Amino acid sequence: MRQKSSTNAQEQVARREASLTRSEQTLFVITGLLMAGIAARPTGAAGPAAGTYASDFALLCNALNVASAQVPAPEVPAEPTDAEEAAALINITLLSPEALAELTGSSSAETAISKPSSTAGKECVEVAASNCVKAANRHKTAKTDKAYQLIKGADFSDTARQALAAQAQAVLQLATELRAELLKAKADTAQKLLRQAVGPAADGNAAITATTPIADRVAACGKSGSNAAKGKLAGESIAADLLCICGKDSQQTQAAVCGSVSISDGDITWATMANGPAQWKRLHDACKTHNKARITTAATIRATVSAVLQATAGGSGGNNAKTYMLGAALGTGDDGCDGVAGTNGGCCVYYGPQTDTSLAIKWAQKMLGAADAIEKAQAAAQKAFRLAENIQQLNKTMTTIALMAAAAPKQTANVAGGTALPQNADQCEELTKSAECRKKSPICKWEGTDDKDGPHCKSNETNVAKQETQAGTGGTKKTSECKDKQQKDCTGNCKWENNACNDCSFIVNKNFALIAAAFVSFLFSIFSNLRISFYPDIF
Repeated sequence: MRQKSSTNAQEQVARREASLTRSEQTLFVITGLLMAGIAARPTGAAGPAAGTYASDFALLCNALNVASAQVPAPEVPAEPTDAEEAAALINITLLSPEALAELTGSSSAETAISKPSSTAGKECVEVAASNCVKAANRHKTAKTDKAYQLIKGADFSDTARQALAAQAQAVLQLATELRAELLKAKADTAQKLLRQAVGPAADGNAAITATTPIADRVAACGKSGSNAAKGKLAGESIAADLLCICGKDSQQTQAAVCGSVSISDGDITWATMANGPAQWKRLHDACKTHNKARITTAATIRATVSAVLQATAGGSGGNNAKTYMLGAALGTGDDGCDGVAGTNGGCCVYYGPQTDTSLAIKWAQKMLGAADAIEKAQAAAQKAFRLAENIQQLNKTMTTIALMAAAAPKQTANVAGGTALPQNADQCEELTKSAECRKKSPICKWEGTDDKDGPHCKSNETNVAKQETQAGTGGTKKTSECKDKQQKDCTGNCKWENNACNDCSFIVNKNFALIAAAFVSFLFSIFSNLRISFYPDIF
């Protein structure tokens, strides 16, 4: 898989969509020409002459070339290793420094975790074990970083710890989801299904076989007359269908019945499929001679299968009565696909009576499955980009909170003449100076009649009640920033879903959102007054 920054993901998608449109236009022109040739297939009683089934050969060659083409892997973001390790390190630094010391002090993190009686052994269990290893790995490079040393040595408030822990857990959760989407965003499944649709390798040795014994060509390729029966090889693979229409045996002796390809190999013995591999290789190579397809798409695959299904419904034989077959039935067609000239048979492949909505052409089923797999991989890639963007934003917020919270107590002490501002509303009464109390607004309020020092700083009960009410209801409803956007503008924290642009940003716990928002707002007010600059996401 190729990796690419999420910032230009939409440009990649736009270019890919433009490319698909040109491919589809070309394919439909080719399909139209093929259908015109199929409409002119002979239905008389004469035996197959050279070129009789050229149009059917061209149709199956197109399917072969589309199924043999490369399925391009979608563009995806990088794996979230850095963000995961940073989040894991901050998390364990704040919540269990003893476990971190054991992890980094042992010969390996795994060794520390393996000791049940140790703090690391108790803390790093199940899923947490992986995060502990990530934290230890990041500590190797972060231990000398000034920013990390500031965070590691800080005396965080409970509010700051809660905010940071929630951010770290959110990053780790999204990283897990991102890795799952990256596994889905691969071309492997589609490529495998397409290979199965083609059939065995065209190396002259790989055999084309049925699941049950074959007596003759009719049993292999099908009979559409009385006692109609699907051929045992019919629809099993593109290779099998090509042999049924173009294959040469002791009765069908026309080497060039399919036109541009002339079979000089030995006759097929249908009961054993002897010489079948050699003829399949020759047909395969002839198809590849005129192949222009290098990559394939879901749209191209579906159009190809649609053309084949339309051709099977065209009808052949007397009064065009024989349907659900490729190739042409001669005369009445009642003798089945026997390849014999001057009979009511002919060179064809019969897929059986169509009595329900199922698709009896197995290779067509596999091609449609590949088209679905391609689209699922593309959807997974798009989701991966959205997750990567959310991780990046959460990681920056987490680092910002950590650095600001680590520096805030010291800086506040300098401003307040050695007295740090309270960390929660319960500490309002500890403030005796009006200036300090008013700085804590709206958490605290000054109830003194003047600004003289005294026990006049009280908790702002009105504000507390308002905060609790908003926490229970989720706060004021935010108007969607995505609702009215067109598809081309549906980017960033938006996603195009069900023909509409919807919000897709990660929503954290409502109580945490209030805690983090209030905490960051408070810290920003401090740093704004102190004119301190900082840079998030720096270790």
